[in-house]
Parts: sequence; structure tokens; C-alpha cells
Amino acid sequence: MVNPQKLTRKVGEQVNAHFQTKDLGGVVHYLGIEVKREEDGSFLLCQKGKIAEMLKEHGMLEPKPATTPMETGYLNSLLDKSKTLPNNKRYRQAIGSLLYLATVSRPDIAMAVGLLCRRVEAPTERS
Repeated sequence: MVNPQKLTRKVGEQVNAHFQTKDLGGVVHYLGIEVKREEDGSFLLCQKGKIAEMLKEHGMLEPKPATTPMETGYLNSLLDKSKTLPNNKRYRQAIGSLLYLATVSRPDIAMAVGLLCRRVEAPTERS
């Protein structure tokens, strides 16, 4: 079995042989993800900052609190096509942000985001 520290050092040496590198220490932020190393050696990935940035970008700094990723009865609203929004650009941008979060760090919202994606062509105020 290979010691992880030795393997890390060996890979670093091989990279240094071909490229000029600089050791910046441990990872703190990576693609909008805050990385924290726990005492047991595991990593904690957090996107609070990225989520706050997205909420601000979409004008939702004061969202209504929710206990579930999707409100009950939402599926019935998918059938209502009477009150579609005239401009769906902002809706599409918000869905793109949610898809990023669901893919990177929030699998718990993936189903709800998938349902919201169904309304990208004709979103309503409720969706």
C-alpha cells in the first residue's frame, strides 16, 4: 500500500520536473467552493458564499424560508399554462445557477431543480 503523503510528494516532484510551480499551501477555495480540512483528515465542502452571491444576483436576498426543497402541490402547477412570464431570461439564468449548485454540492435540490427546468420555455410566476 502506498503512503498518501509519499504519493503526493512524488506526483509533485514529477510535475515540478516539467513545469514551473509554486506551492500555495492547502486548498481554501476552488471554483466557488470553500474547502475546509477537518481534524480527521476529511474535507468539508461549503458553498455559502456562492449561494449568497447567486441570491444577490437574482434579487432574492430575503427568500422565504422553506423546510423542503419543493413546496407541496407544485406538480399540479406544471399543468397551469395560463400565466406565463413575458420574459424568461431571468428565469433561465436562475435555473442555470440552481443546476450548478445541484451538480456541484447540493444533490438534495436536484429533483426540484429538474422540475423547474421543465418550465424554462414558459415559466409562470409560481414556477
